[in-house]
Amino acid sequence: MIRTTLAVLCIASVQAGTPTLPPAPYSVKAKYDATLKSVVFTIVTKDIGWFGLGFGHAMDVGNDMIMCSVPSSGVAACTDFVSAGEKAPTKDTVQNVKATAKKSATSAGFTEITVIRALDTTDAKQDYIIPLDKQFEVSWSYNDKSAALD
Repeated sequence: MIRTTLAVLCIASVQAGTPTLPPAPYSVKAKYDATLKSVVFTIVTKDIGWFGLGFGHAMDVGNDMIMCSVPSSGVAACTDFVSAGEKAPTKDTVQNVKATAKKSATSAGFTEITVIRALDTTDAKQDYIIPLDKQFEVSWSYNDKSAALD
Protein backbone atom coordinates (compact mmCIF):
# COMPACT_ATOMS: atom_id res chain seq x y z
CA MET A 1 0.00 0.00 0.00
CA ILE A 2 1.30 3.46 -0.88
CA ARG A 3 0.80 6.09 1.80
CA THR A 4 0.71 9.68 0.66
CA THR A 5 -0.09 12.42 3.12
CA LEU A 6 -0.91 16.04 2.34
CA ALA A 7 -1.39 18.86 4.80
CA VAL A 8 -1.40 22.65 4.77
CA LEU A 9 0.18 24.86 7.40
CA CYS A 10 0.49 28.61 7.67
CA ILE A 11 3.93 29.82 8.59
CA ALA A 12 3.82 33.15 10.40
CA SER A 13 7.40 34.02 9.60
CA VAL A 14 10.51 32.06 8.79
CA GLN A 15 12.41 34.95 10.36
CA ALA A 16 10.87 34.52 13.81
CA GLY A 17 12.00 30.97 14.45
CA THR A 18 12.11 27.51 13.00
CA PRO A 19 8.60 26.28 12.26
CA THR A 20 8.48 22.49 12.03
CA LEU A 21 6.09 20.26 10.11
CA PRO A 22 4.97 17.36 10.06
CA PRO A 23 5.41 15.22 13.21
CA ALA A 24 8.63 13.23 13.66
CA PRO A 25 10.22 11.17 12.26
CA TYR A 26 9.35 13.15 9.10
CA SER A 27 10.08 16.81 9.56
CA VAL A 28 10.68 20.12 7.84
CA LYS A 29 12.36 23.02 9.56
CA ALA A 30 12.58 26.42 7.93
CA LYS A 31 14.86 29.31 8.81
CA TYR A 32 15.86 32.52 7.11
CA ASP A 33 19.52 33.05 6.21
CA ALA A 34 20.06 36.82 5.93
CA THR A 35 23.44 36.42 4.24
CA LEU A 36 21.99 34.29 1.45
CA LYS A 37 18.61 36.12 1.44
CA SER A 38 17.19 32.63 1.33
CA VAL A 39 15.11 30.19 3.30
CA VAL A 40 16.97 27.07 4.36
CA PHE A 41 14.69 24.05 4.68
CA THR A 42 15.92 20.97 6.52
CA ILE A 43 13.82 17.95 5.56
CA VAL A 44 14.04 14.55 7.24
CA THR A 45 12.33 11.80 5.25
CA LYS A 46 12.54 8.04 4.76
CA ASP A 47 15.46 6.71 2.75
CA ILE A 48 13.09 5.61 -0.02
CA GLY A 49 10.27 7.90 -1.11
CA TRP A 50 9.62 11.54 -1.82
CA PHE A 51 8.74 14.68 0.09
CA GLY A 52 7.08 17.76 -1.41
CA LEU A 53 6.59 21.36 -0.30
CA GLY A 54 4.12 23.74 -1.94
CA PHE A 55 3.89 27.51 -1.52
CA GLY A 56 0.68 29.50 -1.70
CA HIS A 57 -2.87 28.22 -1.44
CA ALA A 58 -2.82 24.40 -1.25
CA MET A 59 -2.40 22.72 -4.63
CA ASP A 60 -3.90 25.32 -6.95
CA VAL A 61 -2.73 25.19 -10.57
CA GLY A 62 0.47 27.17 -11.05
CA ASN A 63 1.74 27.06 -7.45
CA ASP A 64 5.43 26.77 -6.72
CA MET A 65 6.59 23.38 -5.40
CA ILE A 66 9.80 21.67 -4.35
CA MET A 67 9.93 17.88 -4.46
CA CYS A 68 12.78 15.82 -3.06
CA SER A 69 13.16 12.15 -3.85
CA VAL A 70 15.32 9.53 -2.21
CA PRO A 71 15.53 6.57 -4.61
CA SER A 72 16.76 3.12 -3.64
CA SER A 73 20.26 4.20 -4.75
CA GLY A 74 20.22 6.56 -1.76
CA VAL A 75 21.21 9.66 -3.75
CA ALA A 76 18.61 12.34 -2.94
CA ALA A 77 17.62 14.99 -5.47
CA CYS A 78 15.36 18.03 -5.21
CA THR A 79 13.52 19.58 -8.13
CA ASP A 80 11.66 22.86 -8.60
CA PHE A 81 8.11 22.14 -9.87
CA VAL A 82 4.88 23.96 -10.72
CA SER A 83 1.61 22.39 -9.56
CA ALA A 84 -0.92 21.19 -12.10
CA GLY A 85 -3.86 20.81 -9.72
CA GLU A 86 -4.78 17.21 -9.03
CA LYS A 87 -2.30 15.90 -11.62
CA ALA A 88 1.45 15.33 -11.47
CA PRO A 89 3.34 18.64 -11.30
CA THR A 90 5.55 19.87 -14.15
CA LYS A 91 9.20 20.82 -13.85
CA ASP A 92 9.82 24.55 -13.53
CA THR A 93 11.64 25.87 -16.60
CA VAL A 94 14.26 27.44 -14.30
CA GLN A 95 15.52 25.34 -11.38
CA ASN A 96 15.84 27.67 -8.36
CA VAL A 97 16.69 25.25 -5.55
CA LYS A 98 20.01 24.01 -4.25
CA ALA A 99 20.05 20.82 -2.21
CA THR A 100 22.40 18.52 -0.34
CA ALA A 101 21.59 15.26 1.41
CA LYS A 102 23.07 12.93 4.00
CA LYS A 103 21.91 9.96 6.03
CA SER A 104 20.20 11.10 9.23
CA ALA A 105 22.48 10.94 12.27
CA THR A 106 19.53 10.50 14.64
CA SER A 107 17.03 8.30 12.75
CA ALA A 108 18.08 5.05 11.08
CA GLY A 109 16.46 4.59 7.67
CA PHE A 110 16.02 8.34 7.14
CA THR A 111 17.78 10.97 5.04
CA GLU A 112 18.31 14.63 5.96
CA ILE A 113 17.98 16.99 2.99
CA THR A 114 18.98 20.65 3.11
CA VAL A 115 17.24 22.83 0.51
CA ILE A 116 18.18 26.47 -0.09
CA ARG A 117 15.63 28.66 -1.86
CA ALA A 118 15.91 32.43 -2.39
CA LEU A 119 13.04 34.54 -1.03
CA ASP A 120 12.63 36.04 -4.51
CA THR A 121 14.05 33.99 -7.38
CA THR A 122 12.94 36.65 -9.93
CA ASP A 123 10.98 33.85 -11.67
CA ALA A 124 7.64 35.55 -10.97
CA LYS A 125 5.68 33.29 -13.34
CA GLN A 126 6.66 30.02 -11.66
CA ASP A 127 8.11 30.79 -8.20
CA TYR A 128 6.41 32.10 -5.07
CA ILE A 129 7.98 35.16 -3.43
CA ILE A 130 8.44 34.12 0.20
CA PRO A 131 7.48 37.01 2.52
CA LEU A 132 9.26 37.70 5.79
CA ASP A 133 6.68 40.10 7.14
CA LYS A 134 3.40 38.20 6.81
CA GLN A 135 1.86 34.78 7.19
CA PHE A 136 1.81 32.45 4.18
CA GLU A 137 0.68 28.91 3.44
CA VAL A 138 3.00 25.96 2.98
CA SER A 139 1.62 22.57 2.01
CA TRP A 140 3.58 19.38 2.36
CA SER A 141 3.16 15.83 1.20
CA TYR A 142 5.16 12.66 1.37
CA ASN A 143 5.10 9.15 0.04
CA ASP A 144 7.23 6.56 1.79
CA LYS A 145 6.97 3.81 -0.82
CA SER A 146 8.05 5.31 -4.15
CA ALA A 147 10.70 7.75 -5.29
CA ALA A 148 9.25 8.32 -8.76
CA LEU A 149 8.82 12.00 -9.62
CA ASP A 150 8.64 11.77 -13.40
